[in-house]
Amino acid sequence: MGSFPPYHVARLRLTTLCGDARVVVAEAGAGYGKSTFARELVDSWRGIPVEVELLGNTSPQLFASRLQHAVAKAGFSEAARTVARSGNDPQAVVEAVLESLGEESCSFVIDDAHHADRECAQLITFLAQHLVGSERCVILSRRLPEGAERLRRAEFLQLGAVDLALRPDETLLLCRSGFGLDAGTEDAKAIDDVTGGWTAATVLALARAKRSGEPIRTVARDAVKAVGTASPVAAILDEVLAALGAEECRELAQVALLPLVDQAIVAVALGDDTYFERTAAAGVPWTQRSDGWWELPGPVQDYLASLAPPDPVVLETAALEYRRRGELSAALSLLLRHGLSTAAADLLATSPDALVFDLDVLEVESVVGRLPDIAVEAHPMVLVQLARLYQSATLVGQRESALRRVEQLGAVADDSRLARAIAAERAKDLVRDGEFREAEVLAGSILGAASDDETTTRAGALSALGRALCFRRDADGRCDLTALAKADEHLAAAHGLYLELGMTAPAALLAPYRAIWVEFARGNARSALRLLDDALELVVDTPRPWGLLQVERAEVQLELGLFDDHDAAVADALRVGDMMDDDVLRSYAYWDQAIGASHRGDADATHDLLRATERHASQWWDYASGEYYASAADCLARVGDTATAWEYLENGLADPQDTSNLLAMTEGVLLARSGDPAKAEAALRAAPGAGVAPREFWRISLMRALAAFRRGDRAAGALAARAFEEAASLGLDQLPLTKERAVTEELLGLAVETGRPAALALEGAALPTLLAVLGDFALTRGGRQVALTPGQGTKLLKMLAVTQRRLLTEHVIDTLWPEADREAGRNRLRTVLTRLRSEVGDVVLRDGEMITLAPDTRVDLAQFETEARKALALGSTEPTLAVAWARSAIARYRGEVLADEPYEDWAIMPREWARRTMLQLLDLCADVARLRGDLDEMRRVVEMTIDFAPYEDDRYLRAASLLLDQGNRGAALTVLRRARSALADLGLEAPASVTKLERQIVA
Repeated sequence: MGSFPPYHVARLRLTTLCGDARVVVAEAGAGYGKSTFARELVDSWRGIPVEVELLGNTSPQLFASRLQHAVAKAGFSEAARTVARSGNDPQAVVEAVLESLGEESCSFVIDDAHHADRECAQLITFLAQHLVGSERCVILSRRLPEGAERLRRAEFLQLGAVDLALRPDETLLLCRSGFGLDAGTEDAKAIDDVTGGWTAATVLALARAKRSGEPIRTVARDAVKAVGTASPVAAILDEVLAALGAEECRELAQVALLPLVDQAIVAVALGDDTYFERTAAAGVPWTQRSDGWWELPGPVQDYLASLAPPDPVVLETAALEYRRRGELSAALSLLLRHGLSTAAADLLATSPDALVFDLDVLEVESVVGRLPDIAVEAHPMVLVQLARLYQSATLVGQRESALRRVEQLGAVADDSRLARAIAAERAKDLVRDGEFREAEVLAGSILGAASDDETTTRAGALSALGRALCFRRDADGRCDLTALAKADEHLAAAHGLYLELGMTAPAALLAPYRAIWVEFARGNARSALRLLDDALELVVDTPRPWGLLQVERAEVQLELGLFDDHDAAVADALRVGDMMDDDVLRSYAYWDQAIGASHRGDADATHDLLRATERHASQWWDYASGEYYASAADCLARVGDTATAWEYLENGLADPQDTSNLLAMTEGVLLARSGDPAKAEAALRAAPGAGVAPREFWRISLMRALAAFRRGDRAAGALAARAFEEAASLGLDQLPLTKERAVTEELLGLAVETGRPAALALEGAALPTLLAVLGDFALTRGGRQVALTPGQGTKLLKMLAVTQRRLLTEHVIDTLWPEADREAGRNRLRTVLTRLRSEVGDVVLRDGEMITLAPDTRVDLAQFETEARKALALGSTEPTLAVAWARSAIARYRGEVLADEPYEDWAIMPREWARRTMLQLLDLCADVARLRGDLDEMRRVVEMTIDFAPYEDDRYLRAASLLLDQGNRGAALTVLRRARSALADLGLEAPASVTKLERQIVA
């Protein structure tokens, strides 16, 4: 089965006619195949197509949903994410699309525009009138719909069948070059006479001549005899249809109605495994698309579809097969287009939730909106599915409306399964609204009644019950540890059910509840970290959930004193937030950074980051501002700004949200630091009863010790020792130094006097130590920079950090004091080691003839190397995981290795290795983005690569070639011109390869 002959002649005609037109409106199909006209026109423009096909009576909401989906399908993933945040207002969606693609070479293709209703037609007109940059638009329509009258204005190019009719010389070229036929001028004229230059009919006639071996004029003569009142397409297809027979022609009419066609779909729909091959062998002109599906030229499809009325059985069978193969959108469109609304409602209501969640909320909203009341009443589950999607999109008002409507229908239907599905959604809302006991009771009743096959309902109820139990308190008002254990069981069960359903994102997003509300609340920080790491692997190719999980992970890493890991995780979250223009991610990341800065004692950074958090505050403010005020007050008090801390606390106390536990803790802490110490004691004693998490009990004891110390109470030492014991019982011995260093150091002496083991251990504890050589050199302990005296000791630290942590003493002496004799060199080394120990502790050790770094000293270059090697090893076999590791390594690369030591031989090789590795990681990310069709990510990585290696011309060539492959001619040309400029800075001419590619682009 060969491919349909190319329309290269048509392309020449389009290039000539359309020129620099920004908007082309083609009516009556212009004699082309259904999508050939658009394909050839867009190809002549060299733009990436954003294709939207309209269905019967398309509303603005459905158009907006399909436009958003088309943007994502075209590979503009970043633009699609930007558009998704514009909400469900169709006008806002179109404006966001135009703005986000303003710098791209893209072409909007609106197919079957005659299906638009009046408001949708006005929206299409708005799109055409407001193109920016390199954007273009082609609108295909049998006739312009009402509301699109402005598209007939002079600034838009109008084309019809007459305008695009082939001239005799073009028909002759098509005969010879397109089909390899031995044709002359008279042959071409004969074909033109019968087809009127109609491209689709001409191609059909020539295809018949090629297949049958008949002379061209014979084919034309037969078509003239047969045409009568029929179209040229009917005449030329007559031979094909006669060969198939009447019954197969009726079946072909059904196949012509299908939006996506291949052998398997046809076999299932008709119950005939060989039907597709038989039609192709008979001469039906199937064309294979780039995505693997097959299609017919538009006029052929229209004519064949007219041969018999739609058969609901065939269409419904095909729709079920589409759904089975994951094409739920095509299945729903097929049924709705042909008036099978009850079947569409049934299909949606019974579809796996994983498939429904793959659809955009606007598309499902539009589908449900097009269903008549009788269909919704027959299948009310569609409203439950819509409500679930509204929840994921945080559309609370729309969700409430959907749930109220389905509750009314459920009351009439008396359907217990439906009632339980609705109740599960209500239980989730009760948790959201702080009605924990009510949520617990409702979720429990659902689980007691639901059968095993009500999987999504059970998962929702388990999720609600688990979250509600996290807030249960014991008789003293403390967090109920037994309830937390049950909460973890329920959340784990919900996680398993979501995975069973194939819903990986909902499964992964349960991890923060288990990690933060359960494991972290119980003080099991390392278990929490493992849960979040596992969840990240489920969503490595889903940016927003991945970014949100990174923020949660960073919070746990901070608790563990893993400051460098915390910084890398937050940097990843910020990168995703910037990439998606997502203020939720940005604000969460800045908030996390502010907490980290306060732990380091950096007051300026804490203030700046809190201001950044507030600048980017978004919808989370409605339910978490109280938590933010408590956290910000705590941070500011930690760095000594008590006045502003009290202002934030007052804002929190005035907030109506249920954050009493957090505010009670914060108020006690502020009083202990700078308020009335007697009031601090009372407030801190009451804090556990307010529901403070057990992981904070050690801090309550520590702050009580601080208040006692300020009162002159001798109990201060015992309370401090108790705090250190409580931290040690969590497996976090160094947490007091990590989180409350100043207070811990002030009280440590008193605690040691008690003789308690944890206090004695803490006295000699070494906080996590990190040597940073990527970018600015620094030694940090517990996240705080240690001051180093410039000289040979600092140079020795640098050498050890970049040379596998071990050096022979002789090599050290020869490098640091090449002119010294053996004995003098050894004396100098001893002096340096003694000075280093007094400054930084036991970071550098001497073991016989070896000088080493202490085992617990971490080096950022070594961490970069570990993650980079994992990424590159996984590159070809597990690209998704490879990119995740690559991103983590890239986040650690804050600059060249020891940029302040540009000429030291021992620094040059590690610097060049790290630089080459960084380029390999960027190449890996670009390659994976290209294979996925993610143009925005590819563009971003390409830009990083060029910025990183501005004088490597092969980098520019590779980047330009990648962009050119994706149709981004303008961007590719810009890259090559940057190459010229960069090379000119070095006094070099651009190589011939750059010039050649430039000429190819502008040709």
